Amino acid sequence: MGGSLMLLRSIIQKGALLSLLAGYLTLSTPAWASTTSSMLSNSANPLPTTPPSGIVSLSLRSLNALSANPNLLRAPLISDPNAPFQLTSVRYDANQPEILVTGKEQNRKRHLFWPRVWVQIDDLGTLTFDPQTWIYPVTVSPNGTFSAVLYDPFLADHTEIQVAPPLSTAQTSLNVKFDTLQDMSTKDFLLTYHGQATNQQIGLLTSVWADALDPGIQALAQSITAFATTPMAKILAVYNWEARHIGYNGALLAHGGYGWSTAEETIATKKGICVDYANVADALLRSVGIPTEMVLGYASDGKGNVADSGNSGHAWNRSYVNGKWVYFDPTWSRIYVTTPSPNAPPEPTDLYFYQATWFNPPTKLLDHSHSMSAIGYQ
Repeated sequence: MGGSLMLLRSIIQKGALLSLLAGYLTLSTPAWASTTSSMLSNSANPLPTTPPSGIVSLSLRSLNALSANPNLLRAPLISDPNAPFQLTSVRYDANQPEILVTGKEQNRKRHLFWPRVWVQIDDLGTLTFDPQTWIYPVTVSPNGTFSAVLYDPFLADHTEIQVAPPLSTAQTSLNVKFDTLQDMSTKDFLLTYHGQATNQQIGLLTSVWADALDPGIQALAQSITAFATTPMAKILAVYNWEARHIGYNGALLAHGGYGWSTAEETIATKKGICVDYANVADALLRSVGIPTEMVLGYASDGKGNVADSGNSGHAWNRSYVNGKWVYFDPTWSRIYVTTPSPNAPPEPTDLYFYQATWFNPPTKLLDHSHSMSAIGYQ
């Protein structure tokens, strides 16, 4: 299967709820059974163990040493001379969840310089019957090369790696034909590592949608939580910040779009839909060390004065604090008083009131208003 179709398929996998939910979402039911941590040091591992972010950038010396390691297997590559990025090697130990990826930008005169490349780990579900995807942002050096060790958080399975330039919100719209994208991938290879990350570990991984390693995200998170002395206070600070600074992008839905923005883009434009609010919370809180995940499902406040209330799909968040998950819905931090028309979704400039109700709501209220379908692994 072509790399571009693989990228489309992985994003569509995140969109099984797309007819009801404004975004590309993962709906596979989580089946976390193992608490094995791949983050622990093991001198027997040929590849370095990744930190909680799931990604290790390599020095040239480290890269050369790993490339010469005879214990690492090579994944077969699928070449595409027209793709903006080329994989030069994918090395792995089948008994280890880390994967070494190297590549370079090609045809540089035809493209603008991309400071990052999206590297996707695609677990195909051949063995687990539960395909999963994680996409990491990997820095591209000024000479156009990139290398990183990436962590695969899912169960042992046949795996593929692919690379592509970053997508914009416009490109993740339903109106875009993904077969026009050019990317490069490997043939599938088998990882036999049987550990699986816990939800708490996954809630700290960086991703293209919630890049907790982005310097701007980290600086903003430090500013927002500067006076918060506890994890719960930091989560509340992020909830309050989103209420003040992010408006609902009703115009996107009104014109039939379902773009899924990165956290950086949502913060820059100051508008988004439910998945965008959730991505921002994920990125900000992961950057200060609080495991945070997107929750997918359906929601209704019974009044209809908040965005995405009723039979439509919805996304919100949960963070792991003091041994338990704390739920909050940053999209519902605003009660909109005015909208363009009675049945239109709200827009960022509409009048609203702050609503604290949906930060750590009582269990009875949460169960009555929010119906969880799955965790959005992104």
